[in-house]
Amino acid sequence: MKLSNFSILLTAAILLVVGMALAPLIDVGSKPRPRQGRDLWINYSWQGKSAKVVEQSVTAPIEGLMVAVRGVENVESESRYGSGWVKVTLKPDVNVSAVRFEIASLLRQIRGRLPEGVSTPTLSGGDVVNSARQREETVHLLSYTVNSPLTAMQLQEYVRQHIAPALQRNEDVRRVDVSGGTGQYLEITYDPLLLQACGLSADDLENGLKAFFGRNEIVGDVLHDSARVTLRLATAEFNRPLEQMPIKSAGGQVMYMGNLARYEYKNYEPSSYYRINGHETVSLNIYVNAQANLTKLARELRRQIDEMKPHMQKGVKLELQHDSSEELQGEMDRLITRSLMSLAILLLFVFLVRPGWRYVSIVAATLVLCLALASVCYYAFNLRLHVFSIAGITVSLGLVIDSSIVMIDHYAYYRDRKAFFAILAALLTTIGTLVVILFAPENLKHDLYDFAWVVIINLTVALLVAIAFVPALVDAVHFRTSGNVQKGTRKKRYIIRWNRMYARYITFPARMRTRWRVTLYVLFILLYLGGFGYSAYIFSQSMDGASWPREEEEMKLYIRAQMPLGGTATQLNEKVRLLEETLAAEPSILRFETSINGGGATITVRFKPEALGTAIPYQVENRVIGRVIGIGGADWSTYGVSQRGFSNSLNLQYRSNRIEMTGYNYDRLYRYAQDLSDLLHQNPRAVDITIETPGYENQEDEYYVRYNWERMHLLGINPGTIYQAVSDILQSRDLGRWDKIRTHVTLVSARRNTYDLWQLLNTHVKVGDRDILLSEVMDIQRREAKNVIPRRNQEYVLRVAFNVLGSYTYTEKYIEEVTRRMSEQLPVGFRCMRPEWSEQPTASQQYWLIALCIIITYWLMAILFESLLRPFSILLALIPMTLIAVFLTFHFTGIPFGTGGLAAIVLLCGLVVNAAIYILHQYDLVRAVSHISPVKAYVRAYNHKIVPVMLTVLSTMLGLIPFLWDGDENRFWYTFAITTMTGLSASVVALVFVLPWFAGMKSKRR
Repeated sequence: MKLSNFSILLTAAILLVVGMALAPLIDVGSKPRPRQGRDLWINYSWQGKSAKVVEQSVTAPIEGLMVAVRGVENVESESRYGSGWVKVTLKPDVNVSAVRFEIASLLRQIRGRLPEGVSTPTLSGGDVVNSARQREETVHLLSYTVNSPLTAMQLQEYVRQHIAPALQRNEDVRRVDVSGGTGQYLEITYDPLLLQACGLSADDLENGLKAFFGRNEIVGDVLHDSARVTLRLATAEFNRPLEQMPIKSAGGQVMYMGNLARYEYKNYEPSSYYRINGHETVSLNIYVNAQANLTKLARELRRQIDEMKPHMQKGVKLELQHDSSEELQGEMDRLITRSLMSLAILLLFVFLVRPGWRYVSIVAATLVLCLALASVCYYAFNLRLHVFSIAGITVSLGLVIDSSIVMIDHYAYYRDRKAFFAILAALLTTIGTLVVILFAPENLKHDLYDFAWVVIINLTVALLVAIAFVPALVDAVHFRTSGNVQKGTRKKRYIIRWNRMYARYITFPARMRTRWRVTLYVLFILLYLGGFGYSAYIFSQSMDGASWPREEEEMKLYIRAQMPLGGTATQLNEKVRLLEETLAAEPSILRFETSINGGGATITVRFKPEALGTAIPYQVENRVIGRVIGIGGADWSTYGVSQRGFSNSLNLQYRSNRIEMTGYNYDRLYRYAQDLSDLLHQNPRAVDITIETPGYENQEDEYYVRYNWERMHLLGINPGTIYQAVSDILQSRDLGRWDKIRTHVTLVSARRNTYDLWQLLNTHVKVGDRDILLSEVMDIQRREAKNVIPRRNQEYVLRVAFNVLGSYTYTEKYIEEVTRRMSEQLPVGFRCMRPEWSEQPTASQQYWLIALCIIITYWLMAILFESLLRPFSILLALIPMTLIAVFLTFHFTGIPFGTGGLAAIVLLCGLVVNAAIYILHQYDLVRAVSHISPVKAYVRAYNHKIVPVMLTVLSTMLGLIPFLWDGDENRFWYTFAITTMTGLSASVVALVFVLPWFAGMKSKRR
């Protein structure tokens, strides 16, 4: 049944209303929506236990369960002092949710078999994370300053208890940090010699204090009157002065706390600092999933905080300090503005080329309908619009107008839909090339996945609109055209003259003798393909790491400071304060954030918009460098502005060579690593030899003890009694929280900070019932602490790092010989090898994507034309010329390749053949209805289609002009626009002058 034009137009109007209604509901974000990840993380803690104990008692049992789970590809783990984690990587085709459920069940089963004191293992991951990254990244979204008459400690506690938990209920909120206040604790100091004189120990003092802190805990259930009753043990709190607290009876006398120790309240030394513009206040910082819709999430969180404000304690006020979503929203607004300007340029171009409001109205109505139908598809397929997908929409505008122009011109002249075959072939080749993105590496597919789907949807919609809506609208407005040859004797004369010259050019090889014709073809092909090969070679030679940028970011100055091992956040804060005074005096700085954790600090400096693109950021960096040179006691570095940056770290302990060892037993592996170290020491050229933990090369030093077991046996003591005696002198113990005073209590030895190593080895210590000189029973040595124990697939990993004084050739041969000799000595289950370094994919590794685009295009055209030779001639005529221009542009201009370059080349492989498809399809139609020579038929087809073809090429190029205005500040858009425009320009030259020679060979066959 044939539908009337009225029915088609009415249906289009209904779909237009539906599309406009669904457009506001489309998900819009700053980054592509992440897909389900394959990494699962198991975290646990065991306070006060060494890494070795955590690994043997917790990590090893959990890891053993994980390797037996079906679908697990790789298992890694790290055991630390007091905590650990296991990372489980699943196979690509596994059901993540099912495996996650199985692992959760196994963790519940093993929970009862873990040692007492181990926290319940928590399972995370397997959610929507970016699989190209190792961990799910977080981003700092919102910052609030909190003001109140309360003290900093009370205010911080209030925010943690009443505000932070409500915000953390949002699934995209990763953590809520409260910084700026330091709490108090009660420090009880005892003299170990006094305790020994009273016949007491630090354990007796600790137990006595805890007994009067008050207890309120469940001890079990009992049956009473056929009902189960819970028993709760509750003790009364100590209400007298702390000095009167009885500790223990010794020698018939009760010892009170005032006789044994003294106490005082102290402020905690901050372990971290966070400031904005150097102002230290109580700050509420919200960190969220970096892959979430930040604009929408910020709006939800701000609304939630506004709703909480009336219910807060009197005097507590929250003031928004920073919202990073505003910057992202501004970038999205700029992209939308550029897209609208691109649309305006396209419509203006159509109006200038084809004056007349009816023609422009048809094109505009077609474009609006396509966008409305595409909006329905975006909503139905749950696609997110972001930077890359908006790029697909922008490119699609030109392609949609292309198909509309071709169908309008053809239908207005011939009143049939025979151009549909050419439009179908052209759009299918473009869609086919975009399929290769599904085979790209994960880091590229993550960025371009939505880009490909947006273009595919838009082109499919454009095809349906061209076949149905355009003819109906052309009939409705009674639009007709008289063809490409307009009235006018002069214009006809020019066209006839061009046709004669063009026909002679096409038949030039045919008029030559066979020998010379073959020679001409061979020379032409050799020069043509040789130019393509040479341009590809110099392009590959010019590629480097900077040619494949990962992120397109605003220029920021990053300043880092690092204290030597053992340095604290408080010490570093004093130095950072000096630099903040310099930054605060800079008028060109918009804001700077300071973050200090442990012995490291990072200052992120953002500049005002008017300062970007000028020399001001470089001048600020130079002033910063001049200031930090005068601040001693820390290593400083800067990066992000100048290409080389700055660093005053000498890094004297750097080691350029490493040998990796793996095995199933950590103690034996460490002994083998020591054997390898001894082997290296035999060569005087091997220096700076050390045993490292991969990823934790610079750890703090520790003292370790080697006992004289024979001497201890003679004295009748054991390591446990020695440890107890030494810990009474040196240890600091956390007794927990005392609810009565709402603070933590710490028990500290008075000699802890004054008792040095010499005193420990050269003074007598009371061990049990006798005084012992510790140097007689043990030897204390200093070494690097091994507070992290990594494993990969149940194998422990250690590295022996060193430097070799010699040439590169000598070093390589020496390391190979040492590795071979050590491998021969190792038993089964242990390996010695050179470490393997993973590399990021480079542009040169992506050439196969371009080849795959060309192959897909060839087979699509072979199916559409029912020929194997014609698609080959089209590709040979157009693709090399296009890629030559693109490769030369990248080589001579130095534009970074990146995701924008790859997206443009993939798209060009489908775009440049469209013009040839239109002309050759028209050529087949002309030959089918008239009996003229192939050359005349080709020239006539060229005359019919060259104007719409040029309109399609120019419209695509003009649509990208707004994205060149900002230069290379946005690398994706700039590279994409330059590459697309260069390739299309070169394809026009190849279409006019190269295609006829290749197509002419095919055109003689009927």
